[in-house]
Amino acid sequence: MENNVVVEIFLFIQVFGLVYMTTDLPNCTIQRSWKGIKVDCSSIGLDFYPDFCANYSDGFGLKLHNVSSNEITELDLSYNWIKNTRNNHFHCLTNLQILNLENNEIILNSWNFFKGLFSPLVSLLHLNLKHNSKNGYINDTVFAELQNLQELLIDVPPKAEFGKGFSDLKQLRKLDVSGVTGKCFLRRLDQRTFENLHQIRFLDLSACNIKHIEEGSFSMMHNLTYLSLSFNKEMGYEGLQNVTYGLQFTNIEYLHMENIR
Repeated sequence: MENNVVVEIFLFIQVFGLVYMTTDLPNCTIQRSWKGIKVDCSSIGLDFYPDFCANYSDGFGLKLHNVSSNEITELDLSYNWIKNTRNNHFHCLTNLQILNLENNEIILNSWNFFKGLFSPLVSLLHLNLKHNSKNGYINDTVFAELQNLQELLIDVPPKAEFGKGFSDLKQLRKLDVSGVTGKCFLRRLDQRTFENLHQIRFLDLSACNIKHIEEGSFSMMHNLTYLSLSFNKEMGYEGLQNVTYGLQFTNIEYLHMENIR
């Protein structure tokens, strides 16, 4: 079931009592299913993050056709023009499980990814940040706030690293950095590249511009069952040999290596 979204921000004014201010987002939809409530604001030309938590601290908050903000389990803001997360309104989305910010203009830097950004998202399982940033770095301490995260889809700018904070993500099972659906510049892989990602089972490194892979780059990923290295056309035969070295220490079941010269 889908409805056009009408955002009702409840404001409490001590003198005049309760008043209503209504803001229309006519191209957003609400979808209800057994999985929960999805708010879909994808591809509507947004250049800001909608305020789903207005005056939540006053005990009122925002209403979407009789749906409270803390009832939202999926939020899709993909394919818009959102540039920063400074004006995010995550603090009331405590039951949000899926957040899709794919195909915006959110650069991976300390301005957008600051301490406390993700801490309210205690239920988040899936985060998609693909096709946002070809520059910047991955702030591991900020992503470490997502203690229940299971799937991360993200760009990898040149020289970006998965720091020690990722070792705190005990539930993380899937890491998709594929350049097919995003921006990935992992030119070189060694034993340090994934040293904080031992928990990963699914790893997609397709079209990541990989040129060199050292022996044993995946040997510490004991839980790994799926690995894609397809469309890394500069990897060459030597890289192919080094990939297989160390995989015997993993639980690999699927190895995809299409279109590799």
